[in-house]
Amino acid sequence: MTERKRGMDPSDRALLKVAAAVAAVLTVLVLFGIRWIGGLIGMGSEGVGWQAAFISALVVSTILVVVLAIASGDGLVGEFPMVVAAFFLFTAFFTVSIAMIL
Repeated sequence: MTERKRGMDPSDRALLKVAAAVAAVLTVLVLFGIRWIGGLIGMGSEGVGWQAAFISALVVSTILVVVLAIASGDGLVGEFPMVVAAFFLFTAFFTVSIAMIL
């Protein structure tokens, strides 16, 4: 039998990195665009502040991580470091998003 390679092809990895970078830039641009449009139509200039955004992001991140862990089945046991990393990334993303949009 032929031997199968494990892992991704290097060109696929490079393409995935480029796609992730483009997605991140587009996300930031969309968030700034929403904030700018909100300023144009007078949705309020005060915002919720970083502290309120952080508390809301903790709740949203916790719920999202629990739902993803339940949906993955056995994923919580074997992927605990990834779950913790995802929790912190979700919290940072939602904190910035909530503070910018609201």
